[in-house]
Amino acid sequence: MTIQLFFNGLITFSIYIILAIGFDIIYRVNKFFHFAHAVVFTSGAYFTFLFIQILGWSYYTAIPAAILVACLIGCMTEWFIYKPLRQRKSSAIVLLLASLGIYIVLQNLISLFFGDDTKSIRTR
Repeated sequence: MTIQLFFNGLITFSIYIILAIGFDIIYRVNKFFHFAHAVVFTSGAYFTFLFIQILGWSYYTAIPAAILVACLIGCMTEWFIYKPLRQRKSSAIVLLLASLGIYIVLQNLISLFFGDDTKSIRTR
């Protein structure tokens, strides 16, 4: 039992570390705190759930596809929201508020399509 708890904690810790490294890289490059990074990270998990549980894809195709979709969501927010704001010489607070708005919209879209219940992916 304690070994299982140790590994569960290790996996959770690893996910938080990956998320924190992503926040750090984005902050160092863009010079503002990007709230929407968390929901882009989360969307990858939900798309993995969609591909495996609902569409019946294999793990080998679902996980790379979900990563690709999450990357596309991140790139689209950059191209269509942040880039035009930077071209207008917007301040860091405007970019921060835009990222908060993106976070709220994407989080509510995920809740709309997937619901608010906890989702799990079955293993074999």
